[in-house]
Amino acid sequence: ETRFLNDSHRVSNAVEKQRVLASGARIKDERLFGQLALSRSFGDCPFSSFLSVEPFIYTLKRDGALHRYVILASDGVWDFVLS
Repeated sequence: ETRFLNDSHRVSNAVEKQRVLASGARIKDERLFGQLALSRSFGDCPFSSFLSVEPFIYTLKRDGALHRYVILASDGVWDFVLS
């Protein structure tokens, strides 16, 4: 069984879009001020007052018989692998 335990940290995600708009940002073409697609990031200084650095966190009880592998990767890796 394969399970994806991720949420999109992009302004196209409805929850993230609402949070970003509440911070005073504008969204154009599904990007923050028409430039940045992410809504949670650190290091994007021009947008730092509109972004969150807090990640989504999931807790999953792992069953060694059922769950043999855990793969952890950033969204950029998954964008490439799944395209």
